[in-house]
Amino acid sequence: RDLHKEYRRQRQMCIRDSNSAIRNTDITALERALTEARNQGVEATLLTRGGQRLEQLKRERQQAEIRAKRTNMLQAAMSQKKVSDLELKLRLAKEIDVAALVIQQATARLAQLRTEMRAREQALASAMGENNMAKLKEAIEAANPYGIDITQAQGKYDRLYADEQKKIAARAAARQALTQAIQSERNTGDFDAIIAQARKTGVDGGLINQGVARVAALRAEYRREEAAQELQGATNGTSIPRLTRAIAEAEAAGANANMITHGKRKLAELQAVVLAAERKKVATEELRTATQAQSGDIARLDRAIEEGRRVG
Repeated sequence: RDLHKEYRRQRQMCIRDSNSAIRNTDITALERALTEARNQGVEATLLTRGGQRLEQLKRERQQAEIRAKRTNMLQAAMSQKKVSDLELKLRLAKEIDVAALVIQQATARLAQLRTEMRAREQALASAMGENNMAKLKEAIEAANPYGIDITQAQGKYDRLYADEQKKIAARAAARQALTQAIQSERNTGDFDAIIAQARKTGVDGGLINQGVARVAALRAEYRREEAAQELQGATNGTSIPRLTRAIAEAEAAGANANMITHGKRKLAELQAVVLAAERKKVATEELRTATQAQSGDIARLDRAIEEGRRVG
């Protein structure tokens, strides 16, 4: 009888523990109680209720875990700017009944991001209509976090960047060519073309001004040399018009002063020779006329003879 009584007591305790575990939410305790109940031969009804409660608790735990995971995912999406990601996480959160406050905060955040996204899309479209590389880069960087498609914009930026690199290389080459031309003793190329290329590629204005000044100096030097050569040739010749022009050009070009003085002296000599020849011609004609005159104008004849002797 004592054994039977003890068995009944343990069985009653098992039933009590099982009922207690069913009312609570401790899955481990319920599993332990159900195992003990089976061992004690507790009626099937209690075991069925316990099994159903266990399955319910497991489902609730799984739901809670999913809810916590999706809550974390939603809050992470709220901290970012990608609209499509937040839309997806918000939809998943609503499916699992995430806390209403979190849903409300996420909905407000989504509305804010959509407004910001539209502004970024407009800014990107505006930048795409221009060729301002810095502005386009800024628009791309601002749009990318929102999940906006930047494929075309990035393609245009890459093309602009490649073009800019070509311009930089051309500018460097033009600057080097201009620097070498400025530093050269003599112009070995087309200085005007070098300066034009420097202007076209955006070489700094200071260097271009140096180039322009160097061109002017070289041209002045060439002009002086050419004027000096022409003056030398004209001085060695007998052409008064040529020598007159050569002297004028030499003075304008700033040629050697001694050469100009020598040229002027030679010009004066040539002019004196021409003047003397003219006077001689006039005197000769006057003497011939006076000699042939029938009027017997002795005074005129005397003057003509005297002038003839004076001019030789």
